[in-house]
Amino acid sequence: MSLHPHQDLLLVRSNEFMGRRAVERQRRRPCSDRRSSFARRLQQIQAAGPALTTDAAIIVPAQALTLALTTLLKVILQQLSEFNHKITRLFEAMPDAEVFAELPGAGPHLAPRLLVAFGNDRCRFTSAQAFMSYVGIAPVKEESGKKQWVHWQASPEGGLPSVGNWRGGHVLSF
Repeated sequence: MSLHPHQDLLLVRSNEFMGRRAVERQRRRPCSDRRSSFARRLQQIQAAGPALTTDAAIIVPAQALTLALTTLLKVILQQLSEFNHKITRLFEAMPDAEVFAELPGAGPHLAPRLLVAFGNDRCRFTSAQAFMSYVGIAPVKEESGKKQWVHWQASPEGGLPSVGNWRGGHVLSF
């Protein structure tokens, strides 16, 4: 029994939206069983029992908001896809793209960010330490009395999280 005439439409929209996301994830992880877990979760939601409320003053606006937000999410996802394609094309056109694409741990999303972080004029960095200081990943040594410690500190420019994400276990050298 449907609480509201739009409930079926909401279910169709959520299936359509979540189904597409599940298919995109499936492409990235071909061995996963995301689709079956999505169907299982949807079945659990439908069988969860009585609704928290049957008040139309709460249900109708919430359904309208949900429909509007799923429509907006579709537009945003389309725009993100277009941005990703454009970034990929621009990255591949850069002269150093191959170097950054081959860095260990730098995949299709991180390699372009690293290329931007390094920039075209690498002569401005006289050493690996100078670059690490610029991007905010250089260790900072401090001492007080007989105690000494080392910690990470962001650069005055705010740091470049792309390089911080990539540094894990890798040595930056020029």
